[in-house]
Amino acid sequence: DSSAGAHRCVAVNFVPLQPRTSRVVLARPSLDPRLHRESAPSRVLCYFRDGAPEVLRALVSHGERPVLFSAENPEIDGVEYEPQDRERFIARLAEARVVIATAGSQLISECVGLGIPILALYADGDDEQRLNAAMVLGAGLGDGCSFQALTPTRIARFVDSPPVPHPVEHPGPDVAAATMDAIDSALLSLRA
Repeated sequence: DSSAGAHRCVAVNFVPLQPRTSRVVLARPSLDPRLHRESAPSRVLCYFRDGAPEVLRALVSHGERPVLFSAENPEIDGVEYEPQDRERFIARLAEARVVIATAGSQLISECVGLGIPILALYADGDDEQRLNAAMVLGAGLGDGCSFQALTPTRIARFVDSPPVPHPVEHPGPDVAAATMDAIDSALLSLRA
């Protein structure tokens, strides 16, 4: 456990959880203040850490023209490729009606903050992203499964009838504020 011996810990999550001990403070992620919707959501936005051509082909076969942010252009007809760029991603995320992506906690947090349903995917053996996908599913924020369990039918069902995420009431402090409080507390303890 990386927190062994710590007097205070800051845990960050996109859904509110109950810490087991009083030395843990649950914080909500900091979201980029530029993230907001300016227009009606219309697109399927995809972001994959390691590429997912089978997902993109299934979307195109279903009649979608997904916007893909990725390190490499998969060169699939019908896919609108965008190189990784934070400014462009923020603008395109605001246009998304659904997101299909690798189950990273930052993107999930952004989708939760904007109320966008996400289909959170993970590779077998990626326990962190598997847990993120399970929390998305359990909190009713979207759908989640492994790439290996994903089928074209599941993709179509998600795109055609995405779950309507309910607002997440996260009572925890912002992660930056919680971290500064933990540092201040530690410094006070050292001086005492």
